[in-house]
Amino acid sequence: MDSKLLYNQIKEQLPPLEGVSVKVEDNKMNFYIDGRLEFYVRESGGVSYMPNCSDTDKVKNICGEIVRTSRFVREYLETIDQAPDFEVEGLKNKYKLLAQFNNTVLAARVNGGDHVEFVTWDKDSRGVSAGNYFGNNFTRAKEDFAVRANIVNRDKIFSTSELVEIYRCIDDTLGGGYEISDEQVDLLNTIKDKITEVVPSDLTGMIGVEEEVQKNAFYIRYASNASFSASLKAVSGLLTGELNEQQALDAFASIITEPAEEEEIIAKFENTYSLALNEQGGRDAASSVLTTVRKANGADLAFTPYYCYTASLHAGSHTQKEIHMMVKNGNSVVHLAMAELTGRDVKAMVEAYLKDTGTLFCVTNKYELPVASGMKLIVTDIGDGYELKDIEVDGTSIADDTVYKILVSSEFDALFARIFPNKKAPEKLGVNLADAWTAFISDETQPEAPEDYITIEK
Repeated sequence: MDSKLLYNQIKEQLPPLEGVSVKVEDNKMNFYIDGRLEFYVRESGGVSYMPNCSDTDKVKNICGEIVRTSRFVREYLETIDQAPDFEVEGLKNKYKLLAQFNNTVLAARVNGGDHVEFVTWDKDSRGVSAGNYFGNNFTRAKEDFAVRANIVNRDKIFSTSELVEIYRCIDDTLGGGYEISDEQVDLLNTIKDKITEVVPSDLTGMIGVEEEVQKNAFYIRYASNASFSASLKAVSGLLTGELNEQQALDAFASIITEPAEEEEIIAKFENTYSLALNEQGGRDAASSVLTTVRKANGADLAFTPYYCYTASLHAGSHTQKEIHMMVKNGNSVVHLAMAELTGRDVKAMVEAYLKDTGTLFCVTNKYELPVASGMKLIVTDIGDGYELKDIEVDGTSIADDTVYKILVSSEFDALFARIFPNKKAPEKLGVNLADAWTAFISDETQPEAPEDYITIEK
């Protein structure tokens, strides 16, 4: 593999990285972070750390991005290198044939020694026509080939803007106070997380304009007057392909334009916290809510399932109803309870939660991991689930013999009975999570900042 081509493609594919400079020296692609040489890419595409590499999250995150990018570049460069020549009359440049199906062609060429160009064509006996050119965007070229060749139904492919609108649609549905089943909540949250992984930068931009949306009363109008049946039809229709974009927009138009019912503003949030997974595998919105409720109830720790939370927290003014609907409510409220457990017992509880194979918890992927407060869970990804490695409180391993007041949800009753048969069940507080959260928030109070409550290790 040509190292000049490899290094240039890695550089072109990398997103902007703050404080990073790249220099090709001694046949290596060296990465300097804040002026310090931390690691380099070899001619084979492998990544090596310097012996005195800084052990910081920033360096680790940047190195992870470099490794992913290098693997991706090596994939398509090796594909091009191994592909046969594409011989067709009328082509001035030499291309490699990567795939051909239903008279549709995916081809590529190296241009100028260090640039790559992907293209799809229609092909017949006379040659090729109707070329779509993608530069070195291998992903977009493959997607276009699949659609043009009718391998994938075009109506089942969503553009970035469509995915962003689907995300907003789901976010508003989850935060709108509708009586939907736990299974529907779980499904919609999973879809949100998947969309976030595909288009994180676009969703960041979407959240950034939330203040302008709120100025136009869109969110309040929707939350106050939306018909659940119509909104669910639009969301499910878009996801299944039964409705196109215009039909979905028409369905929402009749709802959005209904007169808004005025409600009193009781709080103004200064910050936005997303319910989607962050880089550490936690949910900032859920962490903010749980930490707020934990501190308000004088608990040392708190621990709940992920599905207790239904919406992101957006900066701006909010009514009592909007705040209440940020967590599960209606027919599926989350009742709170308090227990006193030693650090040893807390670890046993978390271990049992992660190993639970029933329908209540059953953690099989990162989207189903629990939410904690006052403590940090360090878990290991074992492929088909997760194992607890350690729990930290104030930066050190939880003390086995120290007794902690821990706030939990009522779903833990059965789990407690199984792992602590000789202990009394957690004491019910006579309040649910939605009411406890809403009661604390007012004009004078802000939600607590999210905590770094989980680390996922391989």
